[in-house]
Amino acid sequence: DDTAPDSQVQKPSVIALEGETIVLQSDSRVTVTGGDISIEASTNPRLQGSFGGLGDPDASPAEVIVESGAIIDASGDDTTVVSVARNYVQVAARGNELADSPLQRDGAIRDETLVVDIREGTEFLNIEGAVASIERDVHERLSPGGTITIQSVGRVSIEEGATLDISGGSVTYSGDQVAPSQLVTADGQVLDMADADPNLVYSGVFGDFAFDHEKWGITETFLPALSYYEAGYIEGRDAGILEINAPGIVFEGNLIADTTAGIHQRMAPEDLAAGQFNALTRSYNQVPLGGKLIIRQFNENLQDLVIGEDEGTVAAENDHPVSATDALILSPEIFTESGVSRIEIDNAGRIIINRPLELTAFSNVDLLGTQVLVQSGITSPGG
Repeated sequence: DDTAPDSQVQKPSVIALEGETIVLQSDSRVTVTGGDISIEASTNPRLQGSFGGLGDPDASPAEVIVESGAIIDASGDDTTVVSVARNYVQVAARGNELADSPLQRDGAIRDETLVVDIREGTEFLNIEGAVASIERDVHERLSPGGTITIQSVGRVSIEEGATLDISGGSVTYSGDQVAPSQLVTADGQVLDMADADPNLVYSGVFGDFAFDHEKWGITETFLPALSYYEAGYIEGRDAGILEINAPGIVFEGNLIADTTAGIHQRMAPEDLAAGQFNALTRSYNQVPLGGKLIIRQFNENLQDLVIGEDEGTVAAENDHPVSATDALILSPEIFTESGVSRIEIDNAGRIIINRPLELTAFSNVDLLGTQVLVQSGITSPGG
């Protein structure tokens, strides 16, 4: 397959469905691997893309229905296989690469070609150019999960048995022989590139050269660096985003936002710049981000949104008006078993949590309503 560096922008594939009533019937399937799926229902085509204002779902015939058995799939690709040797780049220690290491500009390492593990990096010389030249094929570029956006000026109904998949994909690194460079200091220490201090004096690259210890009258010979076999592993990618935006919502379907954490992925994930393909630059030792779930329900009748069980009308507090509309009930399993780790819920009425939410590690929760009543605990290790 053709490959390209990350600097060559690739737009994700997009499927857009627009209409007054959109029905994904049972056994239908909409799939864009690692891409964007947009479903918008409106009575006025000129208003497409204008959602999020207060509305009465009973006042508009616009509706999106995802029937039981229907599948909407924007999960990431998991078919890419590359060698672990791709993690090792060759860098010539010349002027630009040594610009931030003045002590080395005329030292023994100048003009040597060094092999550096990009996962560990090095302060000895600048490897950004070599890293930027690494190329990926389209399958790897589509390994992060994509985005599913479902919007209506009326209702969105996702029936029990329907499936929405924003899972992250993965990249498989196959085992290979590697030979990273090591440097020898003036006093004979052998340092990996990740540990090489640019402020030390070096005698050369570990390999076939002799080092004279005049004080002791001996000569130490360094044999050529030996390559070794590095075992393969899997590196999981971030899951994607599901956004549902409508005055009236029913969400009883299955959300899948799984990620795969490889043997090296143990650290908390850091925030990256916006954009799906920036997930490709996540550090190899960070846990992939779970899916992001955004629910925006702006029902002018101030409908309650309940995460938990339907326990009937909850008594108003602090003179908050009680909605005459039945609450939107969201199963706790949507948040605790789907794999989501980023949760944003905006509701024009109250948000009520009446069952415990034990979220995945490093989760973030953002709840915005006229009142937020947390009647049971919310836990997330490291979140």
